[in-house]
Amino acid sequence: MIRKNLEKVTIRFALAFPEVYEIGMSHNGIRILYHLLNQFEDVYAERVFAPWSDMAELLKASDIPLLSLETRTPIRSFDLVGFSLQSELTYINVPYMLDLAGIPIAAEDRDESDPLICAGGPCASNPEPLAKFMDFFVIGDGEEVVREIVDLCRGAKKAGARRWQVLEGLAKIQGIYVPGVHEPERPWEPETRPEKPFPLVSRRWVEALSPDFYSTKPIVPIIEVIQDRISVEVMRGCTQGCRFCQAGYWYRPTRELEVNDVMCIATETLKNTGNREIGLLSLSTADYSQVEWLTKEMARALSKDKVSISLPSLRADAFSVSLAENVGEVKKNGFTFAPEAGSIRLRKFINKNISNEDLYQAAETAYRQGWNLIKLYFMIGLPTETNADIEELVDLIRQVGKIGRRIKGGKNVNASIGTFVPKAFTPFQWDRLEDLRTINSRLDYLKGAVRFPGSRLKWHNPQEAFIEGVLSRGDRRIGEVLLRAYQLGCRFDGWSEMFKWDLWMKAFQETGIDPYFYNREIGLQEVLPWDFIDIGVSKRFLLKERERSFKQLQTYDCKWGECRGCGIPGNYADIRLASSPEPGHAETLVQLPTEELIGHPDGCAAADHASVRENQDFMPPRQEPETSEVQACQFRAYVFHYWKEGPARFLSHLNVMKLMEQALLRSGIGLRFTQGFNPHPRFITSPAIPLGMASRSEYIQFEATGELPESLLSQVNGCLVEGLVVREIQPLSGGTRPTSIGRPLQASYRAVLDSSLDIKPSTDVTELVGRVNDLVDHLADHRKGNDFWCSSKEHSLISDVTLIGDEPLEITFSLSVNPDTGVLFKPREFLEQTLSCPPDLARRFLVSKTDVRFGW
Repeated sequence: MIRKNLEKVTIRFALAFPEVYEIGMSHNGIRILYHLLNQFEDVYAERVFAPWSDMAELLKASDIPLLSLETRTPIRSFDLVGFSLQSELTYINVPYMLDLAGIPIAAEDRDESDPLICAGGPCASNPEPLAKFMDFFVIGDGEEVVREIVDLCRGAKKAGARRWQVLEGLAKIQGIYVPGVHEPERPWEPETRPEKPFPLVSRRWVEALSPDFYSTKPIVPIIEVIQDRISVEVMRGCTQGCRFCQAGYWYRPTRELEVNDVMCIATETLKNTGNREIGLLSLSTADYSQVEWLTKEMARALSKDKVSISLPSLRADAFSVSLAENVGEVKKNGFTFAPEAGSIRLRKFINKNISNEDLYQAAETAYRQGWNLIKLYFMIGLPTETNADIEELVDLIRQVGKIGRRIKGGKNVNASIGTFVPKAFTPFQWDRLEDLRTINSRLDYLKGAVRFPGSRLKWHNPQEAFIEGVLSRGDRRIGEVLLRAYQLGCRFDGWSEMFKWDLWMKAFQETGIDPYFYNREIGLQEVLPWDFIDIGVSKRFLLKERERSFKQLQTYDCKWGECRGCGIPGNYADIRLASSPEPGHAETLVQLPTEELIGHPDGCAAADHASVRENQDFMPPRQEPETSEVQACQFRAYVFHYWKEGPARFLSHLNVMKLMEQALLRSGIGLRFTQGFNPHPRFITSPAIPLGMASRSEYIQFEATGELPESLLSQVNGCLVEGLVVREIQPLSGGTRPTSIGRPLQASYRAVLDSSLDIKPSTDVTELVGRVNDLVDHLADHRKGNDFWCSSKEHSLISDVTLIGDEPLEITFSLSVNPDTGVLFKPREFLEQTLSCPPDLARRFLVSKTDVRFGW
């Protein structure tokens, strides 16, 4: 993460994502804004995410406000707080986060001491439901306008401007909507100028994608995130014209990043992060004009380093054998296709221009190229949908499954079912949300029908879609419902286990607002709550497209030819396509692997230095047959000895392994990987310790090509987080005895009763001290060889126990492996079973592993 001298910072900007860290850190927009804002020397952008409900309760109980990740500064102390709105079901977390931060939830209640609260993202296409909470909105792309916002706020701060003066200044910037300044028309009234609303705000968009938008040294998450890969945006905008798709109209025109820039960003980011997967992002990556060339050259250059390529949902008619070969060179998880509708009639209605044959051919291509899973995405509840369309949807899934079964190997098909929700700035923005009884009836039919071999059906809760529909087409009154729903206990609506339909219905009832009003079919002459925004695509064009849908007329992609007259200048006036690469140009673009450390995260703990030294006690593992390519490499085995303390003790075993892998790759080490469709480093580790336990005796065995550099220890530690420190790196010597990193014979521990919990002396503690002393004497008799009868099998697994002190209570003990199971006796079992420590008291011990003994 980025660290700055706060004395030199003028503007502090909190980038708020109203979801958990694992989801927010996967979002490319946050990475872009974090990078761009922090390029200003006097601007400091920090991150904040929505804490899960149990953490929120702890924060409130401890009187701790919501803090930023970088400096742990209260969010209310920032100058600006910007929310990223990617889904309507995250709206509920906006008042949640503001409340946790101690910031007045309603904009009208804030004063000069409060930060300015803003929001942007695709859901800002209809900002009215959140107008109650926001001081201003960013409408459109943020890369350029965010600089103008910072410049204005910097100048206003120096001039001592009042809050209202800053907001009036912001309202004059193109792409900024200030609810307290702008006055949109009253919604739902008959239009005074049919098809030509009065725009107050014009959407901002960047003319071309620039490599300067993207950081090649992004933050490396310390825990696994939803999209655990590096992401390169290859294209923004889509002109396929799917009539239900808000993003397709919102992000026009099409702008592609040059191939040279994509390759350079990808390879530099790989060096700096240690990731082994690249995601090529866009609304439809198969439509990127140079996708075949790009994926071919990436596969050629990166597959030797076990770097895989992933693509988002693909159009079946744009899928090819060569594309499948390119992206499947290293890793084959699954391909996602989105037919959206089961019947050809309905696909024509929504302008999804693919045939059943296109889908069948794409599925067969993927299966034959080695993929075992095809994922299909459909919507139900589309306008004019009938039961016959649902029956054809089932037939489509069945046929894809049959194709998979014809091909050798276990081939599967997963079908995901969502509910159509009408969205602003689409030809279907006037249509109703289908009645929930009808949706549930069709969903029940699908659950019963999709049960053939190799198939799996997933679905979204239609009640969530109902609330999403209200929020997507709501007016300012919905802000009152949103606030009441939060007060009643709604949080994280996008998570099925957290969604509370009954509380939402109660919120509507208590505020006197009818939710069905917003999910009805809207009259074509009514003023819409978002009509005051000009996104470039005209309302006249949307009405025309709506007419064409009922006539079953297709509208083809304008990127390659004739302008369709949507309102954004066509005939390549605004379209930016990537240039065709020159022959042989690819050789100069990719330089991996590297032996040089290409970057360290700011603020990492300093490393303890130790040299790489020989140790005759370690033995190499048994060699397994390899392919000729791998045999040509000279691999050697090494062992890490590392400490896991402080905040790092709350990292899972898998998270630590991931961080170690990334640190080695960032240091330019050529690791040995397993073979197969999903290769991973050949790590052998000491047994995983419980979450929260500290340890100074953890080990990882790995294999790498050639000799390791003397500087490797400091390089690796420079890439690790606080509390995770590699102490030694030892090469394994030759020999035939197998290593036993994964099967230690004995481990030593230290357990201290946590004095920070203000535990008062109790009978339980006193009795525990007595039992510890009894056990010490008992084991001493064992060692002296006294002839007495002992009924405990556990005592043979306890090598040593020492009572260090009783204020606070501190015990050290060594536990051995159980010869019957081959598993070490666990410290929690020792406390609760051997010492009969009550579980609630046992949980208050801070246990750390101090040493381990192997069979060497």
